[in-house]
Amino acid sequence: MKGGMRYHLGKMLYTLQGEGANAGRAAVLCRFDAAKRQAAQRSYGSAAELVRDMLDLWPGERRAGPPVSVVCTGADLLAQLDQVLMTELHQWGCHVAAELDGAQPAPEGLDWITVKPRPGQQLTVRRGQELKIEFPVEGLDPRDFEELQFQYHFIQPVADERWKGNTASAIRYCLNNPLWRLSYQVQMAAGFP
Repeated sequence: MKGGMRYHLGKMLYTLQGEGANAGRAAVLCRFDAAKRQAAQRSYGSAAELVRDMLDLWPGERRAGPPVSVVCTGADLLAQLDQVLMTELHQWGCHVAAELDGAQPAPEGLDWITVKPRPGQQLTVRRGQELKIEFPVEGLDPRDFEELQFQYHFIQPVADERWKGNTASAIRYCLNNPLWRLSYQVQMAAGFP
């Protein structure tokens, strides 16, 4: 994209991860959104510029602690999380995670892959670190995903007006199916972004 903005973020903030295996871990959250590029919170012309802003959010000396954890999400993630950006992040020693729906191949070089499938969708990403099934959702039966090669298999209660009942159902499911672990949206209960 010569001369134009290459990366479009709807949100970028320093926070704690709110769900899954890394819940409670400090991270820079980047939500890539370009469906309405004019509505993007911030656009960047280069990977170096974007990574500099990500690193500026991280507290203290970067060399004196754990690697900067960068979690990438968003509707336009796969169109923007390119090799140029991945290389720039890794040159700075960042740990790069992405939450995908699994319908398209994951970018090369990710350190952590979370797949959160949608009903009726064929998965091309069939291995990674974390599989997260929203529960209960019509058309998403956790048994259909048990043979996939993920380190963690999570059931996450749907966060809607039936959240308490959904949580009770998810707990029962995990108790009856020990492959699955409960993923709870800690950020909702604790009140952080």
